[in-house]
Amino acid sequence: MLSTNAKNPLIKQASMIHYQIHQMINELEYRHQQNENSKSVYRKNLLEDSLHYMRKNANVLLAKLTSAQQIDSYCYKMESAWLVRKAIRELKNDIKSLELSGFAIKNQSKVLSLEIENFKRLFAPWVKTIQPKTGEQDEWGFI
Repeated sequence: MLSTNAKNPLIKQASMIHYQIHQMINELEYRHQQNENSKSVYRKNLLEDSLHYMRKNANVLLAKLTSAQQIDSYCYKMESAWLVRKAIRELKNDIKSLELSGFAIKNQSKVLSLEIENFKRLFAPWVKTIQPKTGEQDEWGFI
């Protein structure tokens, strides 16, 4: 699915974030396995939950953005845009939470924050291009 959008800067940026999030997750899981006996149950659960949600949100980011680029429906695009924004916001929160809890890898966190800011600069203009077609209707009454 990504090959059709390989030249799209927004998809490229989302792919970069997706890749970096998964790299961070792999590194944190590896570190956790190396130090498994030295952490409390609370910290273990915090890390596992955060990594689970980061993985989920990274996947939502890329899947929803890619599909919204390919489906010609105002409602679907706007719903996907909202889910992408939500996923990015949750990723930022999870990264900050891990950082404050002493888990996050500082330089990866900084790079990801910059990548997310770059993504937002591309995302906002894309959202403004989403317009309903004349006569397009939604069974829920949104348009």
